[in-house]
Order: sequence, then structure tokens, then C-alpha cells
Amino acid sequence: KEFKINPHCFRHSRLDNLKVQGVPLEKLKSLANHSDISTTESYLKDRSEEDIAEIFGMDPSYFAA
Repeated sequence: KEFKINPHCFRHSRLDNLKVQGVPLEKLKSLANHSDISTTESYLKDRSEEDIAEIFGMDPSYFAA
């Protein structure tokens, strides 16, 4: 299956990576230029591998080790 990648995907991915590295939510809010912290929180919602597979119509075994 083909997926379209756009600048928003890169932005979201970078914020996710910074969150994993321990960057505080307030700093991520500022970096993303969000006016409300709740926007940043929803942007960085944790998703399970099963959720990701479902969202993109993928076989969940793709994530199996």
C-alpha cells in the first residue's frame, strides 16, 4: 500500500521523537507554535502498534519482531 508523506508527517514525527527524548511538553508546544497545550497533547497521543496498523490498513504482523 502506498502512503503519501507530507510536511505535516515530518513535523508530527519530529515532535514525537523529541517527546521520547524527554523534551518537556511546554517546549514542544512552543516549538510547534500551538496556542493551547491541549493541541500539543492531542498531537502527541500515544498509539499502539495495533492502532497504527488499523489506521493505515496494514497487517498487524508487520510490527512483529
